Amino acid sequence: MLRLDHLLCLVATPSSSPALRQAVHLAAAYDTTVHVMSIGEAFSPSDVSDAVEADERRLGRSVRVHPHTEVLPDDQEKALEEIKEYVGNAGVDLVLSDARPNHGAESVVADRWGYALVEKLDCPIFMADACDEPVRVERILVPTDLTAASVNILKQAIGVAKSYDASIVLLHVLEANPYVALTPMDRLSLGATTLSEHRARRRLHHLVKKAGMEDEEIYPRIVFGTPADQITRFVDENGVDLVVLSSHGASARPDRPLGPVTDDLVRRLACPFFLVRSPGELLLLGGEEMKVENHSGESNGS
Repeated sequence: MLRLDHLLCLVATPSSSPALRQAVHLAAAYDTTVHVMSIGEAFSPSDVSDAVEADERRLGRSVRVHPHTEVLPDDQEKALEEIKEYVGNAGVDLVLSDARPNHGAESVVADRWGYALVEKLDCPIFMADACDEPVRVERILVPTDLTAASVNILKQAIGVAKSYDASIVLLHVLEANPYVALTPMDRLSLGATTLSEHRARRRLHHLVKKAGMEDEEIYPRIVFGTPADQITRFVDENGVDLVVLSSHGASARPDRPLGPVTDDLVRRLACPFFLVRSPGELLLLGGEEMKVENHSGESNGS
């Protein structure tokens, strides 16, 4: 069964909200109810209706939208407490958010508001700023540390990809320097790839097989370096439209519960990201349950 029944959309301005457009797209795909709250100026229910009408026509479906016209407090802590309470009371499965107005950060996505949501809420988060057209989500990056939790993360990413008809790059970053042969025998046995890279490639393919999605459009990649640096670089250089991150990594600590890599990425990414809570139940399932198709026409260690 689908695990996406209620979306909460935090909107700065309904008429130009990236999060609302993404929410309508997902709601049409998964027959989901969209709850809308303001993180900017006050709006009326008709403002929301007008904003979603064009997307409903494009998708050929109407969606259930519940606008909440009360404006959240200017005080960030109080606003987050109200959101957290609403998420619990309404059984919200996923929160989508615009960047808060006047956030003043260099990255329009990973601003202080986005990071505060990630810290405060215990449900999946979709920061949608800088990607106002759902049909533009064509390439999704899934960083993986190749731990056991990666299977569920990949499955959830596949569910997301199906709703956008997008391809997935499954990226692993090897932090160790490539092996350097020291003897003639070492050089003969080294081959075209290092032992660590060979093992990582084998584990990547096993991960795809374990997720049961070998026929999907998934492209395993390996790069060398520092994970957060290499993931950010990959996003910047390869036209990534959305990054699916895990909230727990192999090196998570009490002071950095997201894991150090995800913690760094949430602060640095300048493209939309979808933060999955791991381990946990699968949120999105694709396949026959999908109710709409995309009308448009490659991932480490979090």
